[in-house]
Amino acid sequence: MAKQKTTPQSEITRYFRLNPTVSLGKLEDTVVSIYGSSVIKIDGEQVLPFVSSLVRTLSSQQELTLNQVAKQTGAADEDICAVLDMLVEAKILVTSDKPTSIHSILSAQRSGDQVEKPEIDRRLQSDWVQMCASPTNRLA
Repeated sequence: MAKQKTTPQSEITRYFRLNPTVSLGKLEDTVVSIYGSSVIKIDGEQVLPFVSSLVRTLSSQQELTLNQVAKQTGAADEDICAVLDMLVEAKILVTSDKPTSIHSILSAQRSGDQVEKPEIDRRLQSDWVQMCASPTNRLA
């Protein structure tokens, strides 16, 4: 049996984007994330300026790789990875191994991540969707 070659976790390109369903705010020197019925408070030295800068950047660029985030912040990949993982855990960011559309992210969240984002992307690109409505529906 041929052994399948695996890519080490450190070599996988990770993409980060803002979670479209989270609300962010600040409370004194902390970041507050509201996701569904959860409220998450993140504080620490320079967390608020970093998250503010990251949100501004991701708002204009949609999606960044770990390497791009590190370059923009001037930090090493290894240093910034733990911070980004914390922001993913706090539902502020979403991450994937491939570029992902916002529709795939929303659909994956809606399914409780039971269907992986690349599979949703593939289905969105290859399948037809038909919407049905009554003839009197003005929105149809």
